[in-house]
Amino acid sequence: LITDIGDSGIYNIENAIVISGEQEMSSFGQSISFLGDISGDGRDDFVIGARRHGEHLEGAAYLFFHEPNTGLASQADVILYGERGDQAGTHFSSLNDGNGDGFRELLLGSYRSENPNNDLLNPGVVRVFDGG
Repeated sequence: LITDIGDSGIYNIENAIVISGEQEMSSFGQSISFLGDISGDGRDDFVIGARRHGEHLEGAAYLFFHEPNTGLASQADVILYGERGDQAGTHFSSLNDGNGDGFRELLLGSYRSENPNNDLLNPGVVRVFDGG
């Protein structure tokens, strides 16, 4: 909670949880999104993207689930890595139980991805991951 504001109206940043990327120049944190409850534990989750992660700009999306007793974690619970050149983690969202299984789904955009089903150059893809 941001309650340590005091008389000055300034929050002490030293009290913040710090979440860092795992690779230099990965653009970690350039995209962040609230997902609702993806994990099915009744608590809201979020994702942080790193579109330039990997030697060949594969990209990555870091999912964080709230911990029941500790709140936010500084390490991702799940990391989804893209494929060569994908720049996965540029855009993402959640879908409110599109498949009827009782859990939200994660939509992960990879705007430079190759699609093996056509001959287009970098048409991009959206991957849908089941929650729960």
